[in-house]
Amino acid sequence: MAMTAPDETTDCVPLCVDLDGTLIATDLLWVSLRQILRRAPWLILKIPFWWHQGRGFLKAELARRAQLDYARLPYRGDVLAFLPGVGEIRQTEEMLVNRGLQSDWKIMPLYGDMALDDQLKVLEPSSQRKIVLATNVAETSLTIDGITAVVDSGRARISHLDPAIGLNRLELTRISKASATQRAGRAGRTAPGGCLRLWTEREHMQLPDFEDSEIMRVDLSQALLQLFARGEHDVKAFPWYEVPQPASIAHALELLDLLGAIQDGRLTELGKRMSNLPVQPRLARLLIEGESLGCVNQAAVAATLLSERSPFLRREYRTQAAHRTDSDLLDQISAIEAFITGGVRESDAGVLNSGAAKQIVRLSEQLVREFTDGKHRTKA
Repeated sequence: MAMTAPDETTDCVPLCVDLDGTLIATDLLWVSLRQILRRAPWLILKIPFWWHQGRGFLKAELARRAQLDYARLPYRGDVLAFLPGVGEIRQTEEMLVNRGLQSDWKIMPLYGDMALDDQLKVLEPSSQRKIVLATNVAETSLTIDGITAVVDSGRARISHLDPAIGLNRLELTRISKASATQRAGRAGRTAPGGCLRLWTEREHMQLPDFEDSEIMRVDLSQALLQLFARGEHDVKAFPWYEVPQPASIAHALELLDLLGAIQDGRLTELGKRMSNLPVQPRLARLLIEGESLGCVNQAAVAATLLSERSPFLRREYRTQAAHRTDSDLLDQISAIEAFITGGVRESDAGVLNSGAAKQIVRLSEQLVREFTDGKHRTKA
């Protein structure tokens, strides 16, 4: 189906996509762009320099056609762009501000960890047109009046169990058809609108109909620990909204037992302390051990590094000789400490992204404060 060119008087809508730096995803984007340009020859795109810097495989014809980063959409309302996570939101916001769009548009981030007051500001009417940069929290949790154009990256960061480290982590994944439909439905609720999906129809047909439910994707030890803390002793008989696999419950119970959080089906004193911390049980035990060894700050940095996206820029393979210790994690902690004390970005662990490193520092400091508060709650 051909895309209809807008009227010449239609305002330009900024279009930004973050590909998480993956070569395969970038490769696929060029294919998608070529297909979009065939259907919409009036569409003019610009690829930011950092996307194609050093990419020798990029097609010259696409690079030549990439001139402006505006897509002309025939709608005059606000724009809602779905991005995978907070990192992509901040990068996109910075890009839009650097291009001076804040003079004509109100650029507003929206994600789940924002303060409630900041989230509510997105819902308030504005005399200035808005560009809302949102995670999938805007799929169902909030309805924003005035949205007439949705730009969907087709990606989300969804919690999955990482078997390599035994922790739940947010992974970049493609959304399902159901999520795509839900996102498109955010446009045109109060006025005519439309959705621009940044993938092909063929790719759309390959999407799963629905995402697997969270309870089937993640480690359940944190959920079970909270059940024990709330007096639920027979967690196997708990009336789950969606019953998890018996093997998942058994694995979580075994882990809690190994960590010393439960004994003979009952919560231990150590388990009570762990339940007061807003982190997964493995990381809660790490913080408690760090305190006993007099290095709770380093333990908090380690916990944050394990649970957040890597703050290190991708680089070429390094040999084992490049490591200062026998642990990648210890090397990374040393790198963060050097960044804190002297702003040093280069390290044996890699080159730090300044913004991501600051985020690790901020979250680790917050974790230390919450650890202290958790101790007080346990004593009370």
